[in-house]
Amino acid sequence: MVFRKAALAALASIAFCSAQSIEVKGTVKDAAGGPVAGVLVRLEKTGYQTLSGADGSFTLNDKATAILRPGPGLDGRAPQWGGKGGAWAVQRGAARYRLDGRAIFAWATSAASLSIMPVTLVKASAAAPAIATSASAIPSTATPATSTAAAGIPDILFAGKTGFLAYRSAVVTAAPAALEIRLVASAGVLKDADGNEYQTVKLGNQVWLAEHFRSTKYIDGTAIPRVQDKAGWANRATPAFCSYNGMADADSLKRFGLLYNWHTINTKKLAPDGWRVPAEADWTALQNYLIGAGYNFDGTTSGNKIGKAMAGMTDWATAAKAGAIGNDQSKNNKSGFGGVPTGFRDQGGGFTSMGSRCIMSSTATKENTFGYFGDLDAASETLRYSDDWMSMGFLVRLVKN
Repeated sequence: MVFRKAALAALASIAFCSAQSIEVKGTVKDAAGGPVAGVLVRLEKTGYQTLSGADGSFTLNDKATAILRPGPGLDGRAPQWGGKGGAWAVQRGAARYRLDGRAIFAWATSAASLSIMPVTLVKASAAAPAIATSASAIPSTATPATSTAAAGIPDILFAGKTGFLAYRSAVVTAAPAALEIRLVASAGVLKDADGNEYQTVKLGNQVWLAEHFRSTKYIDGTAIPRVQDKAGWANRATPAFCSYNGMADADSLKRFGLLYNWHTINTKKLAPDGWRVPAEADWTALQNYLIGAGYNFDGTTSGNKIGKAMAGMTDWATAAKAGAIGNDQSKNNKSGFGGVPTGFRDQGGGFTSMGSRCIMSSTATKENTFGYFGDLDAASETLRYSDDWMSMGFLVRLVKN
């Protein structure tokens, strides 16, 4: 954590204090190729953010607008917005600023019922306010971004709008072509026993969670035993869950999910009504649909090469093999499934494979000793289906009944 804070501080210093600039341009489109306006587009590390225009285009740089939601203002006070001539303003202390940062309004009104409002950062700052977005999954497809940022200043590009799965991709600096973000439509929102909300995605005749499950309770409200210590997990024959290596940050848990042993799956109390932990037939149906619909990385409709289409666009270890999930991650996640490589917990209680494996449980068993699972591997182009010890901790995706 200390290293991460230091690294981010160094990044902020480079991005905001040096003469080098950062600029990312692109267009947001839907699956049919039409422009999508009003999409929140943000560079996560530098804090630059804006909304896409009527033609779907956007530009992110040190002059980009910031986006605020109702809640504490930049100075900790309740924010107030006002409008004049179609330009919205934010009150910061006693001042009210126009979008262009020049005009000051003499009035403001409460915006408790408003969703997101564009404003100008009075001064570029690495401490730009975080943005609360609706619960959303990981991204859709993209081509590399155009950026004038110097090499060695990486960032993550986020794009989100209600009704679509959120987009999240590494920014590629000094790329020759403008970024084209393709947003995948959301199939709705599911809420678990903890109140967590998940975006969902329709794939063929199935609807799947587009995020890893992270409930700490069964659907009846009773707590699932949390077991973080190694000895308590090793060869356990009763239900348990954990976070990878004790991960506790809320944003990280949303992205990486929780790990559950097969005995938790077997209680049949994990999925909310109308949903289930997938059986072997569900994984097979998903695989067959994606292959037949042309989601193989090379566009063919035979052979299992759907790993890239199911994997998210960030966090994977790099791979040299063409078509592997870790090779050119900007081409991942065409389906919107958004698999994130959380790794797993082995039968001895050790954590392993963060960044290289996304292993998701099923209800199937083998010889009353092994559970089956779907597996995405950074070095592979396939969705694999295999078995391992019931005491191991894997991710969970749900499918709608």
